[in-house]
Amino acid sequence: MQNKTIAVEGGLTQIKQALEQAGFTTVAMDQQGNQGDFRNASMIVVSGMNDNLMGIQDTDTKAPVISAAGLTAEEVVRIAKERLH
Repeated sequence: MQNKTIAVEGGLTQIKQALEQAGFTTVAMDQQGNQGDFRNASMIVVSGMNDNLMGIQDTDTKAPVISAAGLTAEEVVRIAKERLH
């Protein structure tokens, strides 16, 4: 899991902390998109609250986007481990 960077949407503090404790590197995605950071991420975690990912139609990434809506931090970590293994 080392060297795997996961971009995490703002407001998902518990998920961000859980991913870091599991050995992932995280970068924050702010409401302005912070596109430079998340384009190189291995995975993106969003809250699932927005229909359109912060107004961006094309995220210009092949990284999987995980909606954390209805998931616990532990479930997001499990999904990250499964998909990035």
